[in-house]
Amino acid sequence: MEEAQHAKLDTLMVESLSRDLDAAAIDAAVSEYLEIGGMLDGALAQQVEFDVDNLARATGRSLSVAEREAFVRAQVPGQRWTYLGSGMTHPKFVGTLTDLHPAAAERVAKVAEALS
Repeated sequence: MEEAQHAKLDTLMVESLSRDLDAAAIDAAVSEYLEIGGMLDGALAQQVEFDVDNLARATGRSLSVAEREAFVRAQVPGQRWTYLGSGMTHPKFVGTLTDLHPAAAERVAKVAEALS
């Protein structure tokens, strides 16, 4: 219930903050949003590298190059989707962004599709 309240409050805040913005300002905000997502993506990839190192330490074994690559190939897309893609495709987010600026919603949808 608390998360639902946060989602409603977030939607109201976006509507209030964006009420007087033109298309160019909204496009700039979406660009910044995607830049932040790109930074988070890089951090998630680094976290996967930390995770694979910790896995090797915790199991007391040295992973082969192939095992390490397989771990990274499996984990990076999962991290991306969990922390980025799922939010970018959430119906409330998509609906709010579509109401605000349909072209911006399409732009974010294309990025989200690339994450899946």
